[in-house]
Amino acid sequence: MGIPHLITHLRPYASPVTFTVAQPDEDQASREAVIIDGPALAYHVYHKCLAQRTRASNALEAAPSYAELGDAALLWLEALQLHGQLRIIAIYFDGFLPDSKKSTRLTRLQSYLNQLSIFRSANNNGLPTSVRSNGNLSVSDLFTAQHVPAKLTALPASPFLVPAVVEALLNSKFREVTSVVPGEADAHCADLARKKGETILTSDSDLLVHDIGPSGSVVLFRDLDIVHVASKGDLLKGLKYHPAGIAKELNLESLVGLAFYMKQDHTRGFRDCVRLAKVEPIHTEDRRAFATEYTSLPYCKLTALVQQHPGHSLGNVLRFLDPRVSEYIHRREVDLLTNGAGRSGTHGLQSDVVLYLPFLIDDPTRGSAWRSGASIRALGYSILSLTNPTASLPGEVERRGLRIASTTRSLLNIEEVSCLCKSLTDTLTNRHFTYSGLSEPEVWHAFGAQLVCSSLLEEEKPLPSTSDLRWLLSQQHVGSTWARIHLSAQLQAALYSLRMLKQFIEVFLAVSTEPYNDHQDKELLATISSLRSTHEQLRSLPALGQLLPNRNATLAAGEKGLTSTVSCILDELGMRKEPSFDEAAQRKKKRKRISGANTAAKAQDLPKHSTNMYSLLSSDS
Repeated sequence: MGIPHLITHLRPYASPVTFTVAQPDEDQASREAVIIDGPALAYHVYHKCLAQRTRASNALEAAPSYAELGDAALLWLEALQLHGQLRIIAIYFDGFLPDSKKSTRLTRLQSYLNQLSIFRSANNNGLPTSVRSNGNLSVSDLFTAQHVPAKLTALPASPFLVPAVVEALLNSKFREVTSVVPGEADAHCADLARKKGETILTSDSDLLVHDIGPSGSVVLFRDLDIVHVASKGDLLKGLKYHPAGIAKELNLESLVGLAFYMKQDHTRGFRDCVRLAKVEPIHTEDRRAFATEYTSLPYCKLTALVQQHPGHSLGNVLRFLDPRVSEYIHRREVDLLTNGAGRSGTHGLQSDVVLYLPFLIDDPTRGSAWRSGASIRALGYSILSLTNPTASLPGEVERRGLRIASTTRSLLNIEEVSCLCKSLTDTLTNRHFTYSGLSEPEVWHAFGAQLVCSSLLEEEKPLPSTSDLRWLLSQQHVGSTWARIHLSAQLQAALYSLRMLKQFIEVFLAVSTEPYNDHQDKELLATISSLRSTHEQLRSLPALGQLLPNRNATLAAGEKGLTSTVSCILDELGMRKEPSFDEAAQRKKKRKRISGANTAAKAQDLPKHSTNMYSLLSSDS
């Protein structure tokens, strides 16, 4: 979150540092160890990638692909090791933010929505799409200060930026040092630095306030630079902050009090804040609450159990979850660890466990694109609550019109979960026969488009035109109309919902085995068996760089294949022809005026949803 102006005022107290060049035969243990703030790294490389899009005409077109973002993060980390004598011992990502951050998160989401609304109004008639990039990103680009044109920052960052970077690291040589942690990344970085006396690399001024011990230090991404020295080659240089040393120089116990007064009134002068930190009582309620954020790690029951059983699969499952999924899991830990006795109860009516959905770039004048895939996610929430019939209903924080609000999702009972898992498994098992001739990512794109269309049918809304569906599946360029921009967001929502379902099942299966639970209930055991089959099919979901739209992708089936795929989608939905916008509008009007037999002629074009797997999945949305 950061403390306004703190870095500016503390910069004179930082010390220049040069990281010496590593030798090929040098012992790894002798290199300086560093801890990396993962979310800060993700946003750092995002803006470095964005700076290469100077020829893009708008912020939407400038957005880097998820594959590019992952590659940029890896390139940056490898440069640290190549040009500096550095040993990366941990890369931490947020996996559970405290309730105290709720107001800040909602305010931030609303600001994203305001950005999107302004962008939509400024580009009401659509967007030109011409230039993609200035070229491949180089190491020099990553370590050189570059200005990003304001027009390219007119939209929030890519919605799946952080999980895409996490996944890229987990699929690389940095896998063993990468973790999604049960708390805020900066708190875990500080805890490790305090124990080891190491250096943290970040862009977050909060880490200057955390207790990182007498030897801990902080280096900001923006201060790192690679410079050429004639006798030594390329060297990595930067500025190093020693918070304990700075506090001592200012005659303070720590920098917490200073930060408190700077955040309390960002117009207050630095010296005045230092004076107040010295003379004001340190045990006031506000100051004590502020200090707590920088001095302690939250207790998580799941984490404690993992530590008791270090060889169990749950540990790795939790480490490798997407951040938002991780947070929901930790909020549901009581439900997960309840041994499913008396499952005939009813779910609670209050929704006090929420998931903050990533902010999608969709059309703010229409309903949220997250409606696509809502029932897939509801299936996932229901799986996590199988062992606790009185679990509170889950909520999803998302855009609702022009405001941010929580939407409550209902939960399925165990019979419904079993039925839907079997139907989904059967459909996924046959996906390569349904969409023959397509690559694995293209098969999933087609299935995602099918889920989007199913959701639209359930809401009695017109399907996209066949040309828009072909465009959606081609992924060759950014949407030039808001209808296509929204359709792309709907596809992303549906595909990411499948990814969430996969991770939810992984967690449930991990906690459904000894020593966490010893289930004897036959019905639950049968459902667990069904979940294993569903998970087996979902295991082939591609990485985010391939799963979500990628303008650099090569089509396996070509243009003719796109037309065939669209036909298959409509066939799977029971649609022999595509209802036009006018037909759909007329059908809706007639339903309002006429009932019974008079509507049969129009209704015959629609599939019968009662036995359709997609309508079953959509019945909750």
